[in-house]
Amino acid sequence: MAQEACLVDYKGYGRELYAYVLLLMHTGARASEAAGKRRQDVDLANRTTVIRVTKSGKPRTVPITEVVQKALEGLDAEDYFFLTDSHLQNERNRNRPAIIFREAWDQALKRVKQNDPLFPDITIHDLRHTAGTHLLEQGADLRTVADILGHADIRMTSRYTHPSESQKRKAVERIGHLGPTAVSKQSISGNLQTVESMNPYGSPLNPVDNEALGVPLSYQQLEKKE
Repeated sequence: MAQEACLVDYKGYGRELYAYVLLLMHTGARASEAAGKRRQDVDLANRTTVIRVTKSGKPRTVPITEVVQKALEGLDAEDYFFLTDSHLQNERNRNRPAIIFREAWDQALKRVKQNDPLFPDITIHDLRHTAGTHLLEQGADLRTVADILGHADIRMTSRYTHPSESQKRKAVERIGHLGPTAVSKQSISGNLQTVESMNPYGSPLNPVDNEALGVPLSYQQLEKKE
């Protein structure tokens, strides 16, 4: 999220773009769901917002962070937070509210890339992916993330999430105790019999009728059989 946050410059791009980007990053809302936000659909006191016009056709309620709350409180809005009377006179803007931020977004991205040529070409929609990924990385379960993003099918949520390399490494490290650690501790203690008794294929200390159980024979047993 740090890269996307670089695009937000309160003084350089205005309070509207600042609040809009925060709303996208902190709720996972679709671009036009956020751009068409109305005051009547936001409960600033309880920090929630209702998204009524959705892709699935089903309204959903999403919590908002304190940061988003303060950003929205800083906007001079009577009805819509971002759409002005002039915007509403254009049918295209009414149907796809996110269009009003296209130029401001492109200018913000251009300025950032002037200072950092390697900065990725982030789109407004990418902020939805960012929200989903960071929610999972912070411990939210897949079903909760699906509800926040407005996915009826949890498989769709998986497409919006991209586990980082650090997250995958942490996951693998959690199974690092399997096998070698347990065996080495018992070997050091000299309790070899216990270790050998754990062998499912049988051992001199724990004979097993492997053929009767349908279990592959150990190397020693194969040699004797040959």
